[in-house]
Amino acid sequence: TALDEPITALAGSIGFTEQGVSAETLTARLAGVPVTARIDADEGTRGVIRGEFEYAPQGDGGGLSKHVPEFVRNQLQGNSRWRLELPLLDHGMALQLQSDLVGTAVNFPAPLLKPAEVAASLGLRIGADPLADLRIDLDYDQRLALGVLMVKDGGGLRLTGMRATAGASGRVEVKPGSYLLDGQMPALEISAWTPLMRNSGKSGGVRLEAADLDVDQLHWKGLSVPDT
Repeated sequence: TALDEPITALAGSIGFTEQGVSAETLTARLAGVPVTARIDADEGTRGVIRGEFEYAPQGDGGGLSKHVPEFVRNQLQGNSRWRLELPLLDHGMALQLQSDLVGTAVNFPAPLLKPAEVAASLGLRIGADPLADLRIDLDYDQRLALGVLMVKDGGGLRLTGMRATAGASGRVEVKPGSYLLDGQMPALEISAWTPLMRNSGKSGGVRLEAADLDVDQLHWKGLSVPDT
């Protein structure tokens, strides 16, 4: 997949058994980011790498940030503690990341807006998919469920499909070549989102194919239309 060797430079004492590998204390790097890790024995795997690291999005898309679309990186500011889990499997490995995002400001308009000091759970799954070289799933605090398909393009990755479902959590269906926004929102300020979505297409972002949002309260520069 496009996530070849996601965890590298493992260092420490590793034990080998018929069931797999285990280690109590390891150091490693995740796309260049230092990680403190261990390997736990777990049935059905050759071991599970679990670790913690500090991460701040890089505006230039270097390191781990290359898996985050530019229009998303531009709206993140700060540094947070993350946990990782990577089951060691013969096929279909997927890296799972979790954070409460304390220390990171999310500068998208409401309902995604979050100050740095406020906790909001974020889960990411990065792994293989039959429809693309790489699939990224995001679950943001029951505010947004996002599925992204990416393919190798030269030395990088190119977005080839996306679905964002507001007010949802879990895994969403994504089709190659489709860029869909749907779901439910309690309120939406169109004037705040319009320039952001317009600029996203200019920064390796999204060309929305369709939007099907159920919004309780729609706003446009102070004007409100209920029951949209």
